[in-house]
Amino acid sequence: MVLMEVSALQIPRSTNQYDSVLHALYKISKSEGLKGLYKGLILRLIMYMSQESLFFVSYEFLKKTFSLKASHPIDLCIQDNDRNAKE
Repeated sequence: MVLMEVSALQIPRSTNQYDSVLHALYKISKSEGLKGLYKGLILRLIMYMSQESLFFVSYEFLKKTFSLKASHPIDLCIQDNDRNAKE
């Protein structure tokens, strides 16, 4: 969260660059406290929940819209055989 944002905004070869993930976690927790590690988490969770709910609703809608009338693939084979037999 904050770690990714901070590391993405750093200038390459800058003197403030973190040595490792643990070093970054240590420095952020020292300077901003434990709350600094979770800054922006609520908004990101809201974003993910809204994306996943839209995906789920659209998936179910499109699944119903484009589904075949047969309930099982074997039923399709039986229906095709019946049609061929009548012709």
